[in-house]
Amino acid sequence: MRNLAGRLLAVSRVAALVAGAAGVIVLLAGHLLGWSALVVRSGSMEPAVPVGSLVVARPAAPGDVHLRDVVAVPRELGGRQVLVLHRVVVLTERDGQRQAQLRGDANPVPDPEPVVLDRPVARSVVVVPLAGYAVAAARVALTPSRAVLVLAGALGLVLIWRRPRAATGINERERSGPVEYAGRVRQNLLLRRPR
Repeated sequence: MRNLAGRLLAVSRVAALVAGAAGVIVLLAGHLLGWSALVVRSGSMEPAVPVGSLVVARPAAPGDVHLRDVVAVPRELGGRQVLVLHRVVVLTERDGQRQAQLRGDANPVPDPEPVVLDRPVARSVVVVPLAGYAVAAARVALTPSRAVLVLAGALGLVLIWRRPRAATGINERERSGPVEYAGRVRQNLLLRRPR
């Protein structure tokens, strides 16, 4: 049973390492291509894009935006600029400018005002459910004020992870205390079970 638990732990470590490396590769490749990574914080696009998803988006020229595309556009909400990720439901031409009416998949009605497509917008390419939580945690953890704490915690985990296991006594009773052997008291660390 103990051997199985050790194997499962080793497999989970490798899986976490592979997933992390794949995520870093995708984000770096996207960055080199001029793409951006967006973390979904609301449920307006569920079920297609659940809360906590990581959306990899690439810039699209206004003329390349089509019906049913999922795009991220800047909006003023609560006195601050945020990116809103919604689906294009209507495209119109008004006063020589192309406009897009957007709606979240979970919203019953379209957004109140159409978006003027006068500059490139971010168009969704890949949606990775739940990966946004990890990216958001990494962004918060890696702020300069927390970087030292994160590094210290990582060092602590490495030291705990790699600590040597204490040797055990010959049988179960001997694991709890010192053992008397040939008139001398020896600690459990000196006695090893034959393998």
